Amino acid sequence: MSVILQNTAKKIFLIFFHKRDKINSDKDIYPWFSYVKLLLTLFRCFQYKLRMQININTNLKQKKYILFLLILPVNLFFQSCIYESKTNVSYYDLGYPAPVYLEGITLNITPFLNYSEVSSEMLYRVEKNKINYDSTNRWAKSPNILLTTFFKNSLKGNHNFKKHPGNQPVNMTLCGAVTAFDIDLQNKKTVFEINYKIRYKGKIILVQNKVFERKFNKENPSIFASSMSSSATELLKIICIQLEELKDKIIKEDNCYE
Repeated sequence: MSVILQNTAKKIFLIFFHKRDKINSDKDIYPWFSYVKLLLTLFRCFQYKLRMQININTNLKQKKYILFLLILPVNLFFQSCIYESKTNVSYYDLGYPAPVYLEGITLNITPFLNYSEVSSEMLYRVEKNKINYDSTNRWAKSPNILLTTFFKNSLKGNHNFKKHPGNQPVNMTLCGAVTAFDIDLQNKKTVFEINYKIRYKGKIILVQNKVFERKFNKENPSIFASSMSSSATELLKIICIQLEELKDKIIKEDNCYE
């Protein structure tokens, strides 16, 4: 019976605490499992002592009732651990950006793609070729969705502003892919990399790859999220300048053909 409980305990922790495919090593679950193993050992000792005190003539129904009372605290312990693990997860995003207005430009934002190794858990690079996932500190969405939302929230008011004098608004499309969204604990820096394109009338008029690296002194998820938000803000400013330059170039070229 005790062997079955031990195996069941291990499976529960592997499923709920590491989601099966996120296990880095056995030592990650060792502190928890050692505690459970100790609890089960005490349970066996208590069970043996109780058996010695129970009269041999005690019927089977009473024995089952006593066994149920012994197992109940262990079951409650597992449920409390699982509940605690769910409630202790923290979520982060890129924050709510300040509005940016592009006069004379209509920008369509195609949802960014995600080519990075990050999904929702924060990724920590601890060695040159080793990374760890943090299951208790997560991004609210994958990096590409966070960046798409960040850009759309910043540029959502542009359709309310006046057109460029004497011209129809220049309609451009922005698309791209996040290629890195790393937290490098070894070198104490965050790395945000993106490849993006700007199209006009279906034609690619700009292709860029940008890498933003920011140093941090303290290892804290809030600091990591703030660093990524600063990188996204810097990227937004760069793209806005490029859009203004492209708009002026397009208007100039269109006037030449008139």
